[in-house]
Amino acid sequence: MFYLLLLLCVFWAVLIDLFYFMLFLSKSYVSWQSVGLVLKN
Repeated sequence: MFYLLLLLCVFWAVLIDLFYFMLFLSKSYVSWQSVGLVLKN
């Protein structure tokens, strides 16, 4: 039972990490797009 709980905690930590990583990636992607737009004009 304890190992199951530990596994669940690790799973949630990885899930949250992935979520923030995706958020960071999308933010940087959007900023790079805006930089490209500024460079074009």
